[in-house]
Amino acid sequence: MTGEPTQPPPLPPPEKKKSPALALTLAFLPSVMVLGTLTWLRSGNGNLPAFPLALECILSMVCCLASASMLFQRKTALTICAGILFLILNATISSLFGCGVVLSGLNFN
Repeated sequence: MTGEPTQPPPLPPPEKKKSPALALTLAFLPSVMVLGTLTWLRSGNGNLPAFPLALECILSMVCCLASASMLFQRKTALTICAGILFLILNATISSLFGCGVVLSGLNFN
């Protein structure tokens, strides 16, 4: 003890908050796919093959689960509510794409 004042240890750097931009982008991607599909149908090409619909179904389900889990990790009431709403919306979109796959395989002639 030489009489010099002691300094407290430095504080750890503050944690950077992760932006919810990626989660929200993934959450809105199935809606964009629906709009693209509707545009395809309105352009005069009335029938969609089953493969793109099946691919959109799988992709929208992955986006649904990924975005909801990313939003749930933030652990705030607003993001959890948003995650639940996007989970319901995107699960509905995924099931509609799945129904499109089934119906495109049926022959109505």
